[in-house]
Amino acid sequence: MKMTEGEDHKNIVEPILSVGFRKSYHKRSVEFSDEGKNIMYACESVIRVNLQPTLGHIKNGSLVEIYQSSDTPFRTNFVECLNHDRPSCNGINKMNFKSECVTLYEYIHVGVRILNSNFNYESGELKIPIACQCRLEERIYSHNILTEEV
Repeated sequence: MKMTEGEDHKNIVEPILSVGFRKSYHKRSVEFSDEGKNIMYACESVIRVNLQPTLGHIKNGSLVEIYQSSDTPFRTNFVECLNHDRPSCNGINKMNFKSECVTLYEYIHVGVRILNSNFNYESGELKIPIACQCRLEERIYSHNILTEEV
């Protein structure tokens, strides 16, 4: 910003915003009483225990058949968010944070083959839901932006 003679330098303020800087927070549950009797989870989850899936997705997104045998069946637990459309989390101050419930995944090596194919089973990385988490992003308002006097 160019200054001309006679301008008051103390009253000119330009905002400085650090691009790419965001605070990241995670929240699991909210307690509503001191005794912890009434607990509401930040995100509603579905937990399926000891599943023996026959279909799934691998890392590249392809739908695959999972190798299952009576001798060594593949079993796992699925933990995922109830709603897959990333709803807002419960108990979050919406003025200060943008929130969304997100399912986290991991990849497990199992025997797979492309769905409805006659190929042999091969080792592949199967996508497994392991958790539902509340992802928070701090809202930045103009009065929160760092400023510097010129």
